Amino acid sequence: MTFGSRLGPGKQPGLRSAKIARKMGSAEYFQQADTCYTKPDDIVRVVLEESDALLKLNKPDRALDLVSKTLRNFPNSSAAPLLKNIEREAIIHPSVTPTPKP
Repeated sequence: MTFGSRLGPGKQPGLRSAKIARKMGSAEYFQQADTCYTKPDDIVRVVLEESDALLKLNKPDRALDLVSKTLRNFPNSSAAPLLKNIEREAIIHPSVTPTPKP
């Protein structure tokens, strides 16, 4: 199950983008997409898709960093529980070393 599908029907703006991103190179594509959005909900959706792609690319440290920053910037987002799930997935990913929180 992708994170886009967890958002529900009609709320998967990044799903098609993620397929295109695989061809272009995920990080560059999502960074470009991130600059196009100004609404918090749209930014969070891009982060959900980008972090999912980063986990699939075996880059949990980058996914964790991205999700943590987004949670700090948008703590009251309706997608905060999804971001926290991704954060947990990134932490338990075999190649990540959690950093201590200040």
